[in-house]
Amino acid sequence: MSIDSYKKAASAYRGVVDKFSDSEYAPEALYVTAACYMYMSEMLAGAEQQKALDDMGSAYKELAEKYPQSEHAAKAFLSVGNDYYNQAAQPGLSPEEQTEIYKQSLDNYRKALQVPGIVNTTRMAVEAYIRETEEVLARGMYNLGASIIPVPDTDAQMVQAKANAPTAIPFFEEVIENFPDTDFADLSHVQLGMCYEYLEKYDDAEKSYGDLIAKYTDENGNSVSPFSQNVVQAVAFARQRKGKIMAYRLSIRAREQSQ
Repeated sequence: MSIDSYKKAASAYRGVVDKFSDSEYAPEALYVTAACYMYMSEMLAGAEQQKALDDMGSAYKELAEKYPQSEHAAKAFLSVGNDYYNQAAQPGLSPEEQTEIYKQSLDNYRKALQVPGIVNTTRMAVEAYIRETEEVLARGMYNLGASIIPVPDTDAQMVQAKANAPTAIPFFEEVIENFPDTDFADLSHVQLGMCYEYLEKYDDAEKSYGDLIAKYTDENGNSVSPFSQNVVQAVAFARQRKGKIMAYRLSIRAREQSQ
């Protein structure tokens, strides 16, 4: 088909949506409209190509918003999610702005999985994008939290770390809660434990370290080796810090008993 043929077809299908929006044919008409623009984009270049891609994205977005339970909605949500993902990768955005846009992307990917009858190939693609986007979001939030806490090599830096810990804690907690299957969630357990140590909240610190250790301990009490070397080091560090906290408590208890 020629570009003019695709334009006429897109216009005709658009007419179906506009005139019969409540009919069973409207969702498919939007889906085919998007397909027409996709094929047109492959035959164009420059600004015209981008215009066709934008029109395709608009059709998918309308499909996702108006007909979220249709058989074509999963691909629509996938397309909208990809649009947000690409927006977040644009230069000039602040970390906070990127995070919010990536969240929009993830939300649409997750909605795609909820569409009844989603085909397996689309499901696999969506699941892969979810894993990738979760990793990106987890890394961003982790880095935001870590940037707040200086490495306390001096007394002044220790004072600063203690002062900044309450601000950093929510970032690590969000990574752990919302992206538990990422490496950055495991690393956040360590950062969270250190923040609590700076604040002398040793119960909370021990729990944070313990949660990470438990994640890599089987039902028989045997250690399970993480896949990532960074996580291997994090678990070892958590064991070390937890051991020091326990030893410190024992020394305090022994001192109290001797008095």
